[in-house]
Amino acid sequence: QFKVTNLVTGVILENPLSKRKMKVGIIRNFALVIASYFTKTYSNKNIIVVAGNLSVNTTTDNEGGFSVLINSKTINEIQIFPEGRSNPFTMDQAYPMFFYNTEGEINVISDIDDTILVSYTASLLKRLGTLFFVPPHNRKSVGFAHEILNEIQNKKGRVFYVSKSESNLFNVISSFILNRKVPQ
Repeated sequence: QFKVTNLVTGVILENPLSKRKMKVGIIRNFALVIASYFTKTYSNKNIIVVAGNLSVNTTTDNEGGFSVLINSKTINEIQIFPEGRSNPFTMDQAYPMFFYNTEGEINVISDIDDTILVSYTASLLKRLGTLFFVPPHNRKSVGFAHEILNEIQNKKGRVFYVSKSESNLFNVISSFILNRKVPQ
């Protein structure tokens, strides 16, 4: 029998960050970025990942991250429970949580920093100034990269993003992607 394997991965926070509005001011952006560095992760703890009628026990790593494979044709809902508790963690984010396989022949792995989002990785002062004082909707993009990635998406290709950025900056990055309509 043919089995379909799905990757379920993420980072669990002790106290979830508030869902970031698409457009925030400089002061609110600064406060959100600072707060994100003080958010504790759910590190080295047992969790149960439930998808449909399947469940997998695993343990989060030092940074609160986890990855499990689930064999199921379709996963439309995922719940993650702390071991020994009946209430699942809240998954509240604007960025999509499900990415299904496509029929395209092209897959692209794209770095985020200075490839789709101008991050000034070569200059510490510029990078920090931009991160803290330029809200995601005002961040500069790399225009030609958007055009290429949009064309790949139009041809049913998939784009996978990688970043050296800390996981606490997920809301900043996802707000930028959603606001600029970069392929998700």
